[in-house]
Amino acid sequence: AIALPEGTVFRLAKGRSLLINTHYLNATSERAKGESVVDMKLTPADPDNQVAAFFTNIDTAIDLPPHAETKMDVSCTLEHDLRMVWWTNHMHASGVKVFSERIFPDGSAEEIRRDDTWEYEWSFNPQFTAWPVKAPLSLKAGETIHTQCSWQNTGSETVKFPTEMCAGIGFFLGEADVICHAGGWI
Repeated sequence: AIALPEGTVFRLAKGRSLLINTHYLNATSERAKGESVVDMKLTPADPDNQVAAFFTNIDTAIDLPPHAETKMDVSCTLEHDLRMVWWTNHMHASGVKVFSERIFPDGSAEEIRRDDTWEYEWSFNPQFTAWPVKAPLSLKAGETIHTQCSWQNTGSETVKFPTEMCAGIGFFLGEADVICHAGGWI
């Protein structure tokens, strides 16, 4: 279960809906039934709560040749300051290792999260690094978020997005979600 840091909430605007992306894999020849449940706590708006928004640094141009090791670098130069409270890396089954870092304008870098051994389970059970709401990771406009993914495609077919992914994902204190795709701020 994922619980936001104390004092933070997601805001669901009137007229909006929630979407659940659930995957089931039946590895047997027998019929199976899958079921998903979401436990959610809805509360009235409270000005003392901080709204958490979604950030992702992603590139969908994934092309993993068969029987090969491949790396991809995904970078996003921030257009606005972000106060990050959670961060995780994201890949799927071919993942070997991944790290995310912030690169300062002077070229120096600071690690945000490193996973030197990737566990496929983390694709659906993310392992977050967390910062307190009162002391978030303060990322500044002009800094670059860099995520590097490494894969080993052991199959005989080329693997592409969305079968495999490379993303740095976080939640920050802010009103609007931010997607940085292939270096472009959306």
